Amino acid sequence: MFQQITKGIRISVITKYNGDFLSDGLINYAFTYTIKIENQSNDVVQLINRNWKILQTNRRPYFVEGDGVIGQKPILKSGVVVVVSAHFNLSVV
Repeated sequence: MFQQITKGIRISVITKYNGDFLSDGLINYAFTYTIKIENQSNDVVQLINRNWKILQTNRRPYFVEGDGVIGQKPILKSGVVVVVSAHFNLSVV
């Protein structure tokens, strides 16, 4: 698990390996990642956009960018937690 706190906002990331499969002659490794965003500050904050960096061994990083999460821009009052899960496949070239 990776955790970081910046200005009272705790971000926790858990990854899970779900196995591999063959697609178009390439080996793909399936992962699930869960990101927990927790407002530990006394301020009200809003998640406007995301910029996640997924690191692969011996490869360039893959970036996930976009507005909000799951089509929303949640407002987090003090103590509020948002949890987001997604699937990701890494392929070996």
